[in-house]
Amino acid sequence: MSQLANNVYRMENAELIGLAKNRFLDSETQLKIAEHPYRRAKIYLAENAGLCPAARDHLWNMRGYVLKTELLTFGHYVGQDEFYHEMYTDHGDKMRWRSPWRLHRCFVGGYGRTRNGWGNSEGPRGCPPEILEDIYEKDVASKNAASDWNARSTLRGLLSNPNLPTDVVVKVSASHPDSDIRNMALRRLGTLK
Repeated sequence: MSQLANNVYRMENAELIGLAKNRFLDSETQLKIAEHPYRRAKIYLAENAGLCPAARDHLWNMRGYVLKTELLTFGHYVGQDEFYHEMYTDHGDKMRWRSPWRLHRCFVGGYGRTRNGWGNSEGPRGCPPEILEDIYEKDVASKNAASDWNARSTLRGLLSNPNLPTDVVVKVSASHPDSDIRNMALRRLGTLK
């Protein structure tokens, strides 16, 4: 076992955060940080581009949805749709009323610190189309999309997501009351193959 892994339990919070951010950290130390009780270090570890599968899976198996959303947002489960479905099925409605911004950031699209610096998050680009369609139905179509700022913002994010089903784009381009959003949908239709 590495010297760092052996001493994780003795480290101060600032040291744990510094290690959790390090992309080149060995997997043993990552796993020790994932097992450590300090939650903020776990969040930084979930955002780490060099996160090893053992630490990733340990974080996923913890209670709650915050670490899971971070893991999905930062693209640690892209290509593994079952994790997106599990998260959305188990926690989607709870996130919808508790922290809609987290739901948006995890599944629709977010902007912030990523593996490649500041920019669009990688995880939402891996979100399955059926989840995006359900978000459209529950968060946009069921509300007054012309006057509800949150619904318009969610719709803009959905139209920017490459996995949004074509039939949703067609609906928006044909019937949305806001001409800017209709034009955004038409531009999106123009890029589809």
